[in-house]
Amino acid sequence: MSVPDDIDRYFEMSDEELKQNLPELLDALADDVEALVEERAEDVPRLLSRLDSTDVEGFANDAPEVAEEFQDFLWDATSALVDRDEELQQNITQSATVNFEATDSPMEGHLEVDADAGALEGGAGNVDGADLNITGPSNTLAGMLTGSTDPVQGFMAGEFEMDGDVDTGMELASVITPVHERLNRYGDEEGDEDD
Repeated sequence: MSVPDDIDRYFEMSDEELKQNLPELLDALADDVEALVEERAEDVPRLLSRLDSTDVEGFANDAPEVAEEFQDFLWDATSALVDRDEELQQNITQSATVNFEATDSPMEGHLEVDADAGALEGGAGNVDGADLNITGPSNTLAGMLTGSTDPVQGFMAGEFEMDGDVDTGMELASVITPVHERLNRYGDEEGDEDD
């Protein structure tokens, strides 16, 4: 299976349309995240950006299963990009496991960063034995996923709470921020090649 030709239309949908139509796209891409990364890697940053413009709290409350699938998909796509990009792998210098839990919706997620493997993985739901537990509003947590919320500034401003070693959180932020910056550049570079 290849990436659907009409994937661009999902970037233009309203939140309500996206809630209704996203399951169709996720089904089409199920087990084929590698194809998206190979064929249209620039769409991963675009999907992250689309999440930034979404009312995540409303989405997660109205369609929790779809929100979980979308979160799994975005983490799988981000992981696949990291796996094929040495510059991204070199930015992963700290290992940690983090749980995220929204205070205004049923949204939960996790991130596992492995410095030895130069890899990161994440998805919906919490995992046992996390080094850090972060709680806050859905939109703030989604911003941390997409890179639009700076984890250090957000913590200092009280946008979310962190239970665990603060030093580990700060070290993890120093890993995640360059990964997001590289992903955004990746999207820009791919877009420039198409011009």
